[in-house]
Amino acid sequence: MAALFVGVAPIAVQQAHFHTVDSLFLACNTAALLAVQRMLDRPSHMGLWLCGLLIGLASSVRHMGLMLLPVVALCYWLRGDWRGTWGDRLRLLVEPWPTACAACATVLILQPYLLTAPELLQRTSAGTDFYYAAQVARGELLRIWSLADYHTTSYLYHWTSLWPDAVGWPVALCFFLGVIYAAVRIERRELPLLLWAGIYFALVGGFHTKHMRYVLPLLPVLALWAAHALVALYRRFPGGLVAALIAAVVGYGALYGVAFASIYAREDARVSAARWIERHVPPGSTICVERGAFTLSGLIDDHTYSPVHLELNSFFDQQGYLTCGAVADRLERRLYGCDYIVFTDVNRLRSFTHVPDLFPAVASFYNELAAGRLGFDLVGHFKQYPSLFGVEFRDDGAEVSFLSYDHPAVFVLRRDVRLPAAIAGWRQSLLGDPHCVDPKMMGLAAHLKVGGFQQVAERISSVAQGHPDALLLQLIAAYAQEQVGLPADAALRAYRSGYYRRRFIHGVPGAAAMSFAKLDLAALSLLALDDGLKLYEANAPTYTPGERQAMAHSYVVAGDTLAARGHLAHAQHAWIKAMGVDLPVNAVVERRLRLLRAKSGIQE
Repeated sequence: MAALFVGVAPIAVQQAHFHTVDSLFLACNTAALLAVQRMLDRPSHMGLWLCGLLIGLASSVRHMGLMLLPVVALCYWLRGDWRGTWGDRLRLLVEPWPTACAACATVLILQPYLLTAPELLQRTSAGTDFYYAAQVARGELLRIWSLADYHTTSYLYHWTSLWPDAVGWPVALCFFLGVIYAAVRIERRELPLLLWAGIYFALVGGFHTKHMRYVLPLLPVLALWAAHALVALYRRFPGGLVAALIAAVVGYGALYGVAFASIYAREDARVSAARWIERHVPPGSTICVERGAFTLSGLIDDHTYSPVHLELNSFFDQQGYLTCGAVADRLERRLYGCDYIVFTDVNRLRSFTHVPDLFPAVASFYNELAAGRLGFDLVGHFKQYPSLFGVEFRDDGAEVSFLSYDHPAVFVLRRDVRLPAAIAGWRQSLLGDPHCVDPKMMGLAAHLKVGGFQQVAERISSVAQGHPDALLLQLIAAYAQEQVGLPADAALRAYRSGYYRRRFIHGVPGAAAMSFAKLDLAALSLLALDDGLKLYEANAPTYTPGERQAMAHSYVVAGDTLAARGHLAHAQHAWIKAMGVDLPVNAVVERRLRLLRAKSGIQE
């Protein structure tokens, strides 16, 4: 029964299809657990060395395999006889050393960089680096794909959301009951399994990131306990009713597992959507797509169509430096250039809509777009559900990584004539969103425009308490405090703190300047650009050519916003600052400056 639970579990079937290391770790770790069990039943030096070898293999795949070492030592000591002499006790204490030696030697042979270049473990320059991945897993570094885990409850979420989709809810319930059954019995032969499962879940269950594949190594152990509990239940209450209940649980798990495997015999929803686009979308249409790992951008023929990225990633990197109005401005410009929009539910929608408190404008944008209330009509929806014999398992709310690899939902939307009215209505709704800081910033801006610096300095802390992520407020505080003769260093440091929260900081100064420009705070807009320029000059060698160009372009856009609001002299300064970041924008800036001077008579 346990073997069946493991063999048909969708979580195991899925991970066997992809490049993640979890299936390999599952094999090595389960083999190590088996060796530990056998060694404790029949202790021998050869058994200790074999345990170490297998633990080393598991640890070479994922370093969490080393958690088996204290399990081996503790179980070995618990079964030993400590009633002898002090020499006997000391010998018993050091007897497990072959396991530790074999494990460490195996890891160092297979991963010699741990000895020759241990500093590689601390590297965070790429998403594949160990310490970078550890920071994301622990929540110390927030990424777009980890937003969906932001408001989840550690330890509880795994039982209420992960296991029900991983194996089916009846089997997941039996898993939970099996854990209780094993913990109550506490047989010595099962002690290694209990200790290892407890240590592993204590670590993984506390992660901020809760990918389903993280619980895969627990599958064989939980399956054994569940099967043992069901058999014990039948022995305690033999009869047709209990037998039917057990058969229903096993049957449901098998049906769900085979139904899940059937999705690999059908066409991926993204391919189906791309075929539909090829048949129904007129050539030459502009199709807006997302960036990210699970988009359709690679399936749209750029010779037939004009694919354009929505650039939603920038809103994540510039969190705290954009008002809802500034976000709406940038999205509106994109939307007017889109004939069609194509996106998947798991790439950006689920992430942003899960945290409307952090990204209110982007979350609202996706909610309105998916509901067909933003001037785009849903003309295509594609999704492959696990199904067998007419039984369909609808899993739209499953954990994002469980859906994204093989069966996400795809939405195709077409622009209609309602777009201007829809955008106007959406903008109005943002003003009533309690998570948007815009209304309160408008009140502060009104005071600043009439010289009410003292009022702003007094009110800003209460506003910031209600919107702790709105770092724009800290620059307003620094500006107001400076005007009334108060120290502004703390507020300025708080404003700059978000520079290092994200990996891509080159767009932050321009985003802040655009937000201030929308509020007619032209002086603060230039202050934000100046602060960004200081940061750039201090770290210029670390900026790539693409980042420099993007930063310069954001300065140009900030200048355009200032010019559109009538702040022509400030716009000129913003454009000139753009020239200090990247030379290729010089021609663009010179053109703007000539037009501005010809129109307004502003001198150099």
